[in-house]
Amino acid sequence: MSAITVWSCIQSYRTSKAQDLDRIFISQHKIIECLEGYSGKDEYHGHESGPAGGPESPAATINLDKAIAYLELNKPTIAQEEKKTRSMNHLQKKSLSQTETLIQIINDNDNLGAIPTLLHSKATELKTTQPWYDIRLVWGAFEAKYRSKKNKAPQKTNYK
Repeated sequence: MSAITVWSCIQSYRTSKAQDLDRIFISQHKIIECLEGYSGKDEYHGHESGPAGGPESPAATINLDKAIAYLELNKPTIAQEEKKTRSMNHLQKKSLSQTETLIQIINDNDNLGAIPTLLHSKATELKTTQPWYDIRLVWGAFEAKYRSKKNKAPQKTNYK
């Protein structure tokens, strides 16, 4: 078995544990990378032979527990997690700043026809990762303004 298969078996048979590990390791790539060093990865970790979704093999139960223990023993250190958190905070701040800038355009303009064009050009200038109408907070602010002016909801397809 490969490291990917072991991780897939953990996800299938130990769903909540897989979610916990995913949060600890931050990415599945890191989990698979860690499992590459797991000496028991060539042992069986799946279900008994038979139809898909069948019961877990008794040997696989033991092997899955060993694989999970290996991951927990080799989880990233706090220093690695803090480094990732700091970088995420920077990205979150940048995204929030972009969102606030776009919402300010909505608040500052009363011309509903001009707002989508202004938002599109500003989103392009800011190099946002998604169009303005797909940013939940921006679309919500635009929708609220549109409803207050026209007493109906805007259609997102009109702005794509």
